[in-house]
Amino acid sequence: MKKITKIRLNNSYFYLSAAVLFLALSITWFFESNFAEIMFFMDYNAPDITLPETEAKIAFLDSILNWEMFIDSSMRYVVNFFPIFAVLPVIPFSFERKSYFVFGANRFQHYSKELLKSTLGYAIRGGLCISIVFIIYFTIGSPFMIATLSDIGGFASVLPQGFYSLHPYLFFMFMASTIYFAIGFSFALMACGISLFTDKEYFILAIPLMIYVGVCFLGYGFDFLPFKISESVCAFNTMYSTGEIFVPVIFLILIDTVLVILGVKKRRNIVDC
Repeated sequence: MKKITKIRLNNSYFYLSAAVLFLALSITWFFESNFAEIMFFMDYNAPDITLPETEAKIAFLDSILNWEMFIDSSMRYVVNFFPIFAVLPVIPFSFERKSYFVFGANRFQHYSKELLKSTLGYAIRGGLCISIVFIIYFTIGSPFMIATLSDIGGFASVLPQGFYSLHPYLFFMFMASTIYFAIGFSFALMACGISLFTDKEYFILAIPLMIYVGVCFLGYGFDFLPFKISESVCAFNTMYSTGEIFVPVIFLILIDTVLVILGVKKRRNIVDC
């Protein structure tokens, strides 16, 4: 058991997902915020620029170094495939389910309980992968960013009036450790549930992403909040309240729970045969 715990903790897919997410956020911000253009490509000799190059560069940088631009430009494309970063750390669960929970099945006093514990553990890792990356990303950016808005949107509704403008870094820490963890957990749990029904790892990656895109499309098409998962991903810029932002995630976790319970039951029956 100690060896399997060590293997679970030393999850290379976790580190891969975290690294790719961090790089995706950073590279997207680098270009989408116009930082690259300001620093390397802008023509400071253009007739509409009246300041010396150094002063003009500082003025342009001041206009983009704010929290709102930081998160909005960073998430510009990441929001479209957000679940992937929660699902990648779950891939080893598929390997574990096909080996450890097959060849060692007779050693478990409570097979279903052990399988559920493993499922929950991987789901938590998926949530932590998302949450930790954003905590690190916001922490690195915090010395350079200021808040230019007095109200960041509905997700701050649970916080005191004016909290965001006074403590923007703490607001984003709150966001990273709550809703982003919950989103990561929900899609990682979904991936674990899918893994209980298939041996093909690409299904574990593709199905959650397809569900995310499809459900979001239906959610906005029918204006049905439980399907608007992207509102939870874009919690930094939404009119929904703190509680409402968790509705799509809770709905997703309920579906995931049913999927996992049925999947564990299926695996238990296969082992008993």
